[in-house]
Amino acid sequence: MRLHLILGLLWLGVGLAILFPQVSGLETRKLNLGNVQFSAGWLVLAMAVYNFARWYGVYSVKSQRKTEAQAWDRLTRSRREETTDRDPNFDFRDPPAQT
Repeated sequence: MRLHLILGLLWLGVGLAILFPQVSGLETRKLNLGNVQFSAGWLVLAMAVYNFARWYGVYSVKSQRKTEAQAWDRLTRSRREETTDRDPNFDFRDPPAQT
């Protein structure tokens, strides 16, 4: 889970470092894809967004499972407490004593 967050931060830093010269007005090398020229920084930022999305997906699923487990524990705990507080006068599990 932390790996996706760390990679997202790493890609974000690299992407911003690649885009900084372009934003500051310096001429940099650009990638050519057909007739379109673009900076590699945009690809790196897309990878950062992808890693952040994966991190959030894993985080939200773990959080939801933890909440469900806590709710299940509360539900079963209340049922266990109800079963331990029985009145011995109405306990019909044992056969009656023969007199």
